[in-house]
Amino acid sequence: MKILILDDDKICRRVNSESLRRVGYDTIEAGSAKEAFELLDKGEPIVMIITDLRMPEMSGLDFVGRLRSDPGLAKMPIIICTSMDPKTWVDQMELFGISAFSPKPVNANHLRGKIGNILHEEPWPLEETSRSLMRLDISVDDYFACLDDLIQQLEALAERSANEAQPMSREGLGFELEALAGAAENLGAQRIAGVLRRETEAIRSLPDGQKAAVSASLKRETGMLQLATLILKKENEESMAARIAGKVPTRQAGKEARWKTAVVSKPTREAPPAAPDPAPAADAGAAPAPETPSVPSGT
Repeated sequence: MKILILDDDKICRRVNSESLRRVGYDTIEAGSAKEAFELLDKGEPIVMIITDLRMPEMSGLDFVGRLRSDPGLAKMPIIICTSMDPKTWVDQMELFGISAFSPKPVNANHLRGKIGNILHEEPWPLEETSRSLMRLDISVDDYFACLDDLIQQLEALAERSANEAQPMSREGLGFELEALAGAAENLGAQRIAGVLRRETEAIRSLPDGQKAAVSASLKRETGMLQLATLILKKENEESMAARIAGKVPTRQAGKEARWKTAVVSKPTREAPPAAPDPAPAADAGAAPAPETPSVPSGT
């Protein structure tokens, strides 16, 4: 999963890229719209674009307009990051399907927040992990290994289909897409399975002689599946650590529940009421009364 940062200002690209990498996002940079389209055509698993507006050769809005003309990229989330006065272009946000705006000078936390909001609105690409594990009767580690294998096969197929020197046939590419659709369904990745089946039909309906290659839409779905897998792995690690620490993981309600896990402590037992002070001992040599044992918190 990669976030494409498009800006002709090299320093701005680097600042945004480093600030996002610090919190775990993978980024890729382009200094012009031409470079950005080359990366998209190459098959990079780009799931979101952050773009400036004021750039030479092609402006940010012209770039977005051309992007939206490609059915496979029509729903790509886009964040505008610019110093231009929003009054001069904000009325075009809805027209171009722009997801969010983050102003310059760059505020890393503001930009990260916009990215997080967009991800929270994305439908979760996998069925509940517990349901998949019960249905498949495999371990968590084996399940993650299978997801990783599926992602690697999807990425490899996208790369091979884009190879001009050794173009794939419609039959060969369609067969592999259909097989991966079945594998995705087995792992509970129903959303990408649907994309794979639509891709299979589209490839098989191509006229003779036309190049067969996977679409940008499938590449993006592959990136979202990769992101979901990374989140699940992190949740599993946090869950194990929480159980060791005497805590239990619980999902938050609402749309965020699919992308975020909150860890809460078990409710603590109330300590018994304190015993009344013992009466003075009649015999100075008598043994003192036993103290009421304290109840450790978090038990």
